[in-house]
Amino acid sequence: LVVEPLSSAGTSIMLALLHYIGLLVCCAGINFAFYWVVANSSVVLLSVLAGFNTVGSLLLSHHFFCSEYRANQCMSHHKAKCSAIVIGGVALYGIASALKSKKPEKLGKEKQS
Repeated sequence: LVVEPLSSAGTSIMLALLHYIGLLVCCAGINFAFYWVVANSSVVLLSVLAGFNTVGSLLLSHHFFCSEYRANQCMSHHKAKCSAIVIGGVALYGIASALKSKKPEKLGKEKQS
């Protein structure tokens, strides 16, 4: 059931297994990174990173799969606007986080003076 389509596609069972093992390793790495971010930071950061990941998926999908036969994989004006909003939100979150982390240091130095 599986071997015949693999051979007709020009690949082997061993190569397919190697791809599945690689996929398993990548998924385990992503899950570990998500749990590490939640444990060491916040769920908000995880959500921000997930939005940024979606933008990356849209860009890679456009690059690898956009064709006249798969127009739904191409970057449209709507997708580009949404991606710009997400990237802008990620940038604002990063700036706000950096400013928030610097404020206690400045306040502490002012009180010591």
